[in-house]
Amino acid sequence: ANYQTLRGKLELAEKASQSPEIIALEEVVEKNPDDLQAKIDLAVQYQQNNRQEEGLALLLKVLQKDLNFGEARKLLIDAINALPEGDSLAGTYRRKLYAMLY
Repeated sequence: ANYQTLRGKLELAEKASQSPEIIALEEVVEKNPDDLQAKIDLAVQYQQNNRQEEGLALLLKVLQKDLNFGEARKLLIDAINALPEGDSLAGTYRRKLYAMLY
């Protein structure tokens, strides 16, 4: 019974992370991969839906295309800082960002 309850909660959480906004932005990014603003918007949606790694990766891709595009750098730093202290994901993306900057 506990297994079924947990499985149901997991399925609901997965469906919740696929909001209509995310689906629409994913379609925009898929159709136009050079739309950096759409990628930023999608990354923000990922962050808001606890999909941190996907959001960080997308922001990093934007910065790889254009290091000074909009607020991508600030958003990436904010997303990294929002992760718990000592999180390996934060360390990984902090290193990638600093390697890109220097």
